[in-house]
Amino acid sequence: MNFDDDSLDPPSRTANRFDFDDLNDNEVKPPPESFWDLDDTSTELDPITCPPLPTHTQNVGGDIASQKRKQLEDAEAQEAAIAKLRLQAEKVAHNNLGAKYVTNLQKQIAAKTKERDAHDESRLNEIIGDYCNSLLKNKSDDQANSLHEVQAIIRKISNGELVSLNLPSLNAKRQLLQCAVSSSDGVVITRVALYIWNTLNERLAVELLQSQPISISHLINYFKTREQHNHLLHVLEKFDKRMDYTMELLKCAFSLKDIVAQINALEDIRQKCLSKLLVIDSMDLEMVIDQILLLKKQLIVERDDLQQVNAAVPKNQVLKKFPPTTNLFGQSLSQTIFYLAFYHFSENDSDSVSLDKWRSQFKVSEKMHLWNVLKARAKLSAWQDIEIILTQKAILGFGSPRLKCAIGFGNVARILKNVNAPAEYVKRYILLIPSVEERLDWANRLPCALALVHIHISKKDRQGLLSLRPSLKQGSKELYDLNNALDSSSSIKWKN
Repeated sequence: MNFDDDSLDPPSRTANRFDFDDLNDNEVKPPPESFWDLDDTSTELDPITCPPLPTHTQNVGGDIASQKRKQLEDAEAQEAAIAKLRLQAEKVAHNNLGAKYVTNLQKQIAAKTKERDAHDESRLNEIIGDYCNSLLKNKSDDQANSLHEVQAIIRKISNGELVSLNLPSLNAKRQLLQCAVSSSDGVVITRVALYIWNTLNERLAVELLQSQPISISHLINYFKTREQHNHLLHVLEKFDKRMDYTMELLKCAFSLKDIVAQINALEDIRQKCLSKLLVIDSMDLEMVIDQILLLKKQLIVERDDLQQVNAAVPKNQVLKKFPPTTNLFGQSLSQTIFYLAFYHFSENDSDSVSLDKWRSQFKVSEKMHLWNVLKARAKLSAWQDIEIILTQKAILGFGSPRLKCAIGFGNVARILKNVNAPAEYVKRYILLIPSVEERLDWANRLPCALALVHIHISKKDRQGLLSLRPSLKQGSKELYDLNNALDSSSSIKWKN
């Protein structure tokens, strides 16, 4: 069954339904009787021609306006064909025509609609694919050009030439950093890392530099060697170097010249470490606490000693005779012990200057304590104090006291020799060394001629004494003891 095409013009795109009042009953004839005997599978309808589906492919880089215009024309043609089918179905239904015919018209409408949708999706995928391929090609070309430019920049920096770094894209800066790290040149890596840190926002700079950890080390070292503490602290915080951040805060605190400000800064760090706001090793935290206590006690000692020096009649005669030339505040624990042993050796009853209390409070080792106390007393030529320090009391009152030294009697002799102590005192402690070979070695190393004479006498080495005699001064104590030993040959059984 065919309808007159002139009477079935497609409605406009804004119309929702065909106006049946415009049709006349005479314009539509009922279908023949044989129409109702057709099977569903054999029903054939007069084909309604639709515009062909476009098969052309357009270049993504072509005229976009022409492409969109062509797509609109194709879409309008599809809509017109579907509208024409719907119009036929509504007209047949209006004239009470056969149900089979209406069903077949509806099937044609569904098929055309599905075909249109499939074509639209296929065409869209085709356009997207072409566009992506074009982008990939352009990106590959850009990357190749950018890589050549980056390599040229790296060569110029490595050769010491002046280079103006002005790379617009993030990808180019990433390539620049990769090439810099590959060059294994510290100057190049530092220059590029600084460029990235100064030109990108912090989030992108941190993300990019973290991809090459060695660049972070060079950036940190740059600020550290130039003592730019504010920049260094900021970099350490952004890259989550929490332990290094705490150590740098401590370094900044110790560099403060003001006494009170330094103590307050260390107290603030200690509080933050205890509150877990800063990361620090437990041993380092103990050292910070001890350092704060040391500074506070040094401040007290220095204040009291300054009052003693300025007093009309000072109680401490050592302070009056040898007034301090440097500040005690900020000195190390070892230097503080030396200071206390020099000026306050006998003041064990005072809480602020007692050597025993300082040693107990700061857990000073016996060697460290002994070394500094002996140097301080030797500098004052307090030879008897040295012997008192080295004398070990008899256990439970039994036996006689004996000398004992944790640092070795050879080191005691060296301390005395360094302050030009009398040879008799140097000899005394050399001869307390247990091994004869060590005694001879220390006597030659210092040197101490008097100790050499007595060592050869104890060894009953007459030839050793004879070889030593030409090097001794006339009228010296050494020559006197040597000649006296040789003259007493009857009482000494020489081995040679």
